[in-house]
Amino acid sequence: MSLTPEQIDLYREQLKCGFKDLDEFFQPCMEEAEALLSPQGIKDYLEGASLICMIGRGFEPVLVYLEEMPEVASKLGESTLSLISQAVWKMSRTPNGKAIPPFLQTIGEAARRLGSEELLKGYIDTVFDFSDFGGLSRAAEQCAGVGACRKTLTGTMCPSFLATLDEADNTRGRANALRLAISGQLSPEGLTDSALYPVMDLCLECKACKSECPTGVDMARMKSEFLNQYYQKHGVSLRS
Repeated sequence: MSLTPEQIDLYREQLKCGFKDLDEFFQPCMEEAEALLSPQGIKDYLEGASLICMIGRGFEPVLVYLEEMPEVASKLGESTLSLISQAVWKMSRTPNGKAIPPFLQTIGEAARRLGSEELLKGYIDTVFDFSDFGGLSRAAEQCAGVGACRKTLTGTMCPSFLATLDEADNTRGRANALRLAISGQLSPEGLTDSALYPVMDLCLECKACKSECPTGVDMARMKSEFLNQYYQKHGVSLRS
């Protein structure tokens, strides 16, 4: 659907953002929005983009929002427009504001794979869990290496280690593998390395480590973030 210059000018006035670089991309974004969104959705879309412009992170986050969100809102519901813009605003108020562009760049793919607003909210909650903690790297560093996950006579941690007695299958082994992957020492593929998958796959996500580890390592939460990144690259298997 082609918009007239007058329509584009009217929409541009509603976008409270002074970046001139946006003008080159604004018309195709608005034509897609016109095709996919209701009038209220378009209003929310422009308000969301205006809010993201206010965070002071430059032109890129606004453009990514404008490019990605019409399709996301069309598939999962127009309430996702404010869901994402408010999430970006919240992230901008934290020390992790530099994560905003990559966060926005994952939204389209996350929405396509997750397929519902509820699951997308869960994805955003996971992002903020790790953002508040300092990222997956900091979460892995929480393991102090004391080896309480190697115990075999008391407690529940770690059930996969109790079955195999292999260091790679306990909480410490998985934390070490994550450290190596994040630092690039495992391979250039980082967290998407296929060799890391079997290490994380045997984690039963029972959360015994969170309650029994002296430092409260939560491997189930780390596995969730690992799988999110792994499946983005490799896709979800039929087994999963």
